[in-house]
Amino acid sequence: DTLIQKANELELKLIKTGEAIIQAQADLEAAEEKKEEQYEAMKKRIKFMYESGTGSATVEKVMTSGDMSSMLSQAEYSQKMHEYDREQLKEYTNTVTEIENLQKNLEATEKEYEAEQATLTETINSKKDEITNLDGMIQEAARKAEEERKAEEERRRREEEAKNNVTPEQPVTPSNPN
Repeated sequence: DTLIQKANELELKLIKTGEAIIQAQADLEAAEEKKEEQYEAMKKRIKFMYESGTGSATVEKVMTSGDMSSMLSQAEYSQKMHEYDREQLKEYTNTVTEIENLQKNLEATEKEYEAEQATLTETINSKKDEITNLDGMIQEAARKAEEERKAEEERRRREEEAKNNVTPEQPVTPSNPN
C-alpha cells in the first residue's frame, strides 16, 4: 500500500468510528431519557398506591365489593395492576442494564477511536521521517551529480585546452648564425 492509500484507509476508519461514537451517544441519551420517563412513571404509581392504600386495602376492596362478580372483577383488576407494576419494574431494570452496556460500548469505541487516531498520527510522523531521510538522500545525490558534472566539464575543458595548445609539429630548422 502506498502512504496515501494507508492514510486514506485510516482516515475512513476514523470517520466510521466517529460515526459509531455519535450513534452510541445518541442511543445512550435516548435510553437515559427512557429511564427517566420510566422512573417518573414508577414514582407516580408508587405515590398512587400509597395514597390509595395497598396490601390489606386491596384485600378489603375485594371483600367489600359486594356480589361475587364485583369481587372477582376487583381481584382480577388487582392482579393485573400487580402484573403491570412488575412488568414496569422489569422494563426499568432492562433500561438501566441497556444504559450500562451502551456506556461500556461507547467507552470501548472511544478508546478504539483514540487508538486509530494514534496509529494514523504515528504513521504520518513515520512517513514524514522517511520523507526527510529521502530528501536528504536526494539532496546528497544531487550534490554528487553536480560535482561529477563539474568535474566532467573541467576534464573536457582541459582536453580542449590541451588540444588548442598543441600545434602540429613544425619541422625544426637549424638556426644560421650568419
